[in-house]
Amino acid sequence: MVKKESTEMAKPVDTEVVSATEAFITKLVNAKREGFLKANEGLDLDFVYFTKWLSIDSKGNFVEKNGNEVVHSFGDSIDVLIARDEQKFSLWGEEDSDEDGELIVAENTREEAEKRFLLWLENNPTAKERYSINSIQSRYIAFVVPIKSLSKGQDVTLYTLGMAPTSKMAYGQWAYAIYSGNPTEIAKGIPAGTGVNRVVVRITTVAKVNKFKQNYLALEFATVEMFDPSKI
Repeated sequence: MVKKESTEMAKPVDTEVVSATEAFITKLVNAKREGFLKANEGLDLDFVYFTKWLSIDSKGNFVEKNGNEVVHSFGDSIDVLIARDEQKFSLWGEEDSDEDGELIVAENTREEAEKRFLLWLENNPTAKERYSINSIQSRYIAFVVPIKSLSKGQDVTLYTLGMAPTSKMAYGQWAYAIYSGNPTEIAKGIPAGTGVNRVVVRITTVAKVNKFKQNYLALEFATVEMFDPSKI
């Protein structure tokens, strides 16, 4: 499957039309998503395939790729707003493979994911050496917007970021600490009851070792500050 970009018209950021009671970035991204789906009504298109994919290379850097080519590297940490998230049965291209940087499958059910994967495999027979149905995993996918990309009058840069189960747990623990009014979060000016889509979060990759003494990269989440849309 060739990764495609959405052709919908860019929608400028307008902080004045966003209600103070709504999360700015979620409203912005949901409007973009709904506009895309409405423009393609009746077609079997999922918005997740048409966003940019934020992957993690072997060195722990967040990178945007076009095939094997790195378009942009953010380093091992990135400050973002998390606009929304979804649980998907997904598979993405292995690093340094022909599919590097490509989201191959991302569906709501395993059955749908397997059907799409088998269809993709028919068109990419050499990939049978690298992937199987067992390569598909249930992953948490977050739609994130880098803070540095937010500029009034410009379209938002939206990425999808997949999370392994251990990273999803860390994400959930961080989100609950914010909501429950953890003293560390209160000290950063985050009041109890706050949702993650109102907070600037720094996501960092960290090298860890599992119980089988295998190395892996995990994600850690740390609050930067409350997001203030009036400052962009």
